[in-house]
Amino acid sequence: MRGSVFQAQKRSSLSEDQALVLMVDANLSIHQYKVILQQTNKIHKNMYPIYHKIKVAKQLFYPSDVNVTETFGEIKLQSLMDHTIMRLSKVQEDVLKFIRDLRSLDIVKWGCDGVEQSRYKQKFSSKNCSDASLFSISIVPIQIYSVNDQKIKKIVWQNSSPCSTRYCRPVKFLFAEETLNVIKTAEVKRIKEQVSLLPTKISINDMEVSVKPTLIFCMIDGKICNAVAGCESTQTCYLCGAKPSEMNKERITMQKTINRDLLSTGLSPLHTWIRFFECILHLSYRFEIKPRRAENKNKVTENGSNTAHKFFAILKSQLK
Repeated sequence: MRGSVFQAQKRSSLSEDQALVLMVDANLSIHQYKVILQQTNKIHKNMYPIYHKIKVAKQLFYPSDVNVTETFGEIKLQSLMDHTIMRLSKVQEDVLKFIRDLRSLDIVKWGCDGVEQSRYKQKFSSKNCSDASLFSISIVPIQIYSVNDQKIKKIVWQNSSPCSTRYCRPVKFLFAEETLNVIKTAEVKRIKEQVSLLPTKISINDMEVSVKPTLIFCMIDGKICNAVAGCESTQTCYLCGAKPSEMNKERITMQKTINRDLLSTGLSPLHTWIRFFECILHLSYRFEIKPRRAENKNKVTENGSNTAHKFFAILKSQLK
């Protein structure tokens, strides 16, 4: 009887990982968690683990091979992929037990972007260093699936919110401006690392399974696409190289050759909407500013008479 009571109490308490998830989702500080722990212990003993156990569990979420300096921080892509796959496989361990003939693949999207930020009173050892700009490279796991001999695909894990930053994992960030040289260097380095990536080996049901990652370069904006394609102007199409002066000329655009290697980057509908909005703004800038009130009555009368004359002139021409 005492054993059954102990098992019931054990089931009704949160594990270290569950408590850590609670802290992250609720954005709890250490002090807030300890206050909740102290109050709940008065009603239900050991419902939440002590913070020291959460701190130990938190260390397991950190990958190895991390290099941090005063101007950049990075992690080896192989270590990050191994750590990500191992943690996701542990979460989906119950699902993996019921899948036979495991030949797992991992789909990951990656990209880079730069941003300008406010400068702080941060002192660097070198005078050439500045924190005015930040450039980052990140990956997001999309899906882990298995394929058997009959080429039947079974999803092991699916990212429910691929556009969210919840599963975003930074590979590198550095204090640097988003220039063509920085973008090309980051792209070439990631491609070389992607080619040299080794499959991650996990143990399921006393069987070793290899999970091979597949990286898709799609988390990018128009500037990154132009830099990768070698286009100096952001107004130039990075797929066919058409310039703004050529886009309204159908014969010229139809003769353009599309770079199919860049089709994997996709076409961002967001930036398409931005271009259309810019076009509308430029057209609106050409119109005269209309006053809210008709203070100049002579101008209103003149416009009214001109409108009437134009209307009857068009009507007469149509009757003829």
